[in-house]
Amino acid sequence: MKKTIVSCLLFCLALGAMTAGARAAEDMQPIPSVPHLLYTPEMDGPLGYAVVISPDHKRLNLRSGESRDSEPLLQVVGGTVLPYYSAPRSEWVKVKAGNQMGYVMSAYLYLGEDMEHIAPTTQVMSVQPERGQSQLPLLELPAQSSKVLALLDAGQPVTMLGLVNDWTIIRAGGFTGYVKTKYLKLEIPAPHFLADEEKDFVFSRMLPWGVKVGGVLKDEGNHAFTAFVHVELLENTYQDEIVGFDLYINHVLHSRVPFLKQDENMVQGRVFSSELTFAHDIGAVSLVPVMARGGQMLDNIIHMNKAED
Repeated sequence: MKKTIVSCLLFCLALGAMTAGARAAEDMQPIPSVPHLLYTPEMDGPLGYAVVISPDHKRLNLRSGESRDSEPLLQVVGGTVLPYYSAPRSEWVKVKAGNQMGYVMSAYLYLGEDMEHIAPTTQVMSVQPERGQSQLPLLELPAQSSKVLALLDAGQPVTMLGLVNDWTIIRAGGFTGYVKTKYLKLEIPAPHFLADEEKDFVFSRMLPWGVKVGGVLKDEGNHAFTAFVHVELLENTYQDEIVGFDLYINHVLHSRVPFLKQDENMVQGRVFSSELTFAHDIGAVSLVPVMARGGQMLDNIIHMNKAED
């Protein structure tokens, strides 16, 4: 049986002419932001960014006020990049960690000149339940007796928002809640870029049923990115099982990207384009395979990593 090659070109155009692909994407709604008990709305943008200096390798307390007697809200690990919203040279600085606004002592913040080029990174964790367990409960509050919001599968990627003692606040799909930090493994820290640095992503993954996926997301400049996705259906592949991918930019569902089948007798594959414009603050890009029956293959998420060359 001949190999069947399926390739697609996803060209990121400037906002303007609508295409059939863009019209189809309108039906896909972004994952909504989730209100949370530890949530503070951000009225204005940050003044800049600072890195947490870990005091004696301990976690730094984010407090409700400008005093050591103020209530601790979260704990932040050393090396975390935080946006600040008040004078950074004062004794106490107003910052935002996860979704929580609060205060930290400026003595524990690094404010070097190179910080002007740095934006905060989002830490992606994977769920690691206790041995013998396949799922981990996501809790509404940092307590074992709290309401269970959802069950997270082993290996499922989640977004870390903050820390409360030995608990981590995470976002998973449409839920925000708590899990024990010991059940999370740091998986992929989203890369951050200098202003003039290229932002090319490469990816390669062998999926079930003999489906090989590879490609590159390339920065073309002027806020345009081109995504080349190459899908190879190997011998004895059930070709109708995977029909496309859901494209996530910075952990938000952007659009559903189908791939078009190529006739075995054709030398070149068909090409389609879609109106997708990506800003230059991309930090994490993922493709989630979509099955013919409509569900996502969440166990086979393809993370695009920043190219090294």
